[in-house]
Amino acid sequence: MESFYQLPETIIRRTIQFGLSNYPELDKEGHWNRTLKHIKEKYAEGGYLHLLIPGSPNEAPLKQLREIIKDETRLRTIFESVFAEES
Repeated sequence: MESFYQLPETIIRRTIQFGLSNYPELDKEGHWNRTLKHIKEKYAEGGYLHLLIPGSPNEAPLKQLREIIKDETRLRTIFESVFAEES
C-alpha cells in the first residue's frame, strides 16, 4: 500500500497531474469529474484505501482529506487552484 503521509492538497495535486498526463483529451470539467470520482472512490469514507495500523502517522492526513471530500465546494476550490497551476 502506498504511503499516505502527506498533505491532502498533495493527493489532489497528484490526482490532477495523473489526469493531465494520461487523459489529455479531457477539458477542465472532465478533469474535475475524473478527479472527484477517483478521490471519492479511493479516499472517502468507505473508499478502498484502508489504514492497517490505527493511530499511524497516516491517520490525521486521511481524516483531513476526508473532511475536504465531504465539502465539495472546498474540494472544487482546491481543484481550481491546482488545475490552474498545473495546466
